[in-house]
Formats: sequence, C-alpha cells, structure tokens
Amino acid sequence: MSTPGRPRTTRVGQPVHWIRLYAQASAALRHARRKGAPGLAFAAFGRRLGWRLVGYAPRLGVRYMLTPVDILRYFEFEFAGNSLPSQAGRCLDVSSPRLFSLYVAAHRPSADVGLLNPSEEDLALTRTAAKRLGLTNLHVERSDAAVLRTRRGEYDAIWSLSVVEHIAGRYDDCAAVRWMFDALRPGGVLILTVPVDRRFWVEYRDQNHYGVDTPVENGRYFFQRFYDQQAIRERLIEPVGHEPRTTHWFGETTPGRFHAFIAGWLRDGFAATVESPRETADHYRTFDSWEAMPGVGVAGLVFEKPR
Repeated sequence: MSTPGRPRTTRVGQPVHWIRLYAQASAALRHARRKGAPGLAFAAFGRRLGWRLVGYAPRLGVRYMLTPVDILRYFEFEFAGNSLPSQAGRCLDVSSPRLFSLYVAAHRPSADVGLLNPSEEDLALTRTAAKRLGLTNLHVERSDAAVLRTRRGEYDAIWSLSVVEHIAGRYDDCAAVRWMFDALRPGGVLILTVPVDRRFWVEYRDQNHYGVDTPVENGRYFFQRFYDQQAIRERLIEPVGHEPRTTHWFGETTPGRFHAFIAGWLRDGFAATVESPRETADHYRTFDSWEAMPGVGVAGLVFEKPR
C-alpha cells in the first residue's frame, strides 16, 4: 500500500536516536523471522542497500536501514516475486515502490527492467540506488501508465504494486490496467496489488501528496480507493477482459488494526514504522477469500495474456 503521505522523519544527524531506532528495527525483524513472516528477503536486501546509500542519499539510506519494507508490502513483494515468470526478459514496473524492481534487477541480471514514474524526484533517487548497486539492467522513464497506449505487445511481465488505487483524474484505474494488459506479449503476465476492505470506499486527504492533478471533493484531495470484491471485478478484472490466473488475500486479523498503525505512522514517522515487520508477523495473515477477511488488507492478482 502506498506510503501514507509524508510522515515525520528522523533527522540523520541524531546518532543516539538513530542507533536506538536501528536496534529496535533489528529486533522487529528478528521477531518476524521467528514467526515466519513473508517478504523478509526484501527487507534484508533493503537494509544492505541502505548502508550503501547513507553517504550519497542520507534520507533514503536511513529509511531503508530502518524501514526497508512498509507493512503490507512484505506480502506484496513476496507475492509479486513468486508470480514473476522464470524467463521474463523485458519487464516493466508501473510506479511501484522502487525496492521491488531494484531487487528484481539485482537478482535477475539477464532481465531488462524498465520503471515508469511521473515524479522526477522519485526517479532521481532510483537512479542513485541503481548506481550504488551497480545495476545496468534497470532503466527509468519519467512517464505514467498512459504511455502504454502505444506499446502494445512489448513486455513479458508488468507489475504495478500499490499504485492503481491512486490513479484518478485524466484517466482512472480501469483504463490503466487495460493499457498494462495490452502492453503484454502473448504469455506475458500482469501483476497487481490493491488495498481491500469490507466495502468499497475512497479516501480523501487535506494535502495533495503526489503533486499531480487529482480530483478534489469538499476541499480535500483524492488519495486512494479501498476495493471490495465487487469493485475488483468491475474496476480491474472486467477492464482487463480475462479472469486472473491467481488471486491471493492478505490482511489484518483484527478490524481497525491497519488504520491505527497508519495513524501512528503519520504522527510518529520512523518511531512507528520500524515496528512494521513485528506488526505484520503478529497481526496479519493470508486468507482463503475476500469473504474470510475481517477488515483491511491487500489483494494480489496475476493476469496472463493468452498465447
């Protein structure tokens, strides 16, 4: 799920505070490992990246050292990684959290990984991270999903993790997923993750966190959708025009847990987010269906282009 706005961050120049948070984050990761939480390989990769970045992009480096993976992305990253075809050659990331694509490019040197993002600030940080990792097979492009209208049949795999719920304005999530699917070669896969809840609803916020032209309602800016099963069918499956090959569900075991964590994140920044692995291990799990989920979570869907 996308980063909830701009939480208060820890100052890099406070070594005692930084050391305490790092120890707290390490303890949370050890706990998650003992509990068998998903996605921990991505956390280890992100922490190693953080150490490499701290002298070049200090804020990003500290973030990856303390919170390499955000709460529900532990599931999302593992789900997406397990869903990638073993022989995917030309791949595209549509504005997902950069760590996943950096991981794919680092572990699949024969893959050509493209990354679309409309934010030049985000792309600059991705370039820095790729350079520190010595990656030559990851290429960034300042654009959004609309560019895929002219790229039909070009990719073996496309992923968009915690993204389409934020798309609104000159086009929406329905159009975006159709363009992504059309951009696949026969046999290619589209991997999506979106937030889900017991009902479909739209979240608005007081600030325009993404700096783009987004709808406004009652003086507040569109932020994201929470899907229910019907909305997933109407807004994602029907526009693609094919049933997903795979659908997985992961979410909170106690209703309200997710929103309480996000409130702490927005209030306390790293002081809350370093507990992400412990929070995920203790209070979230996989479910057999959307109906079985008691509250907020995430759906992972894989669509395969017919040959």
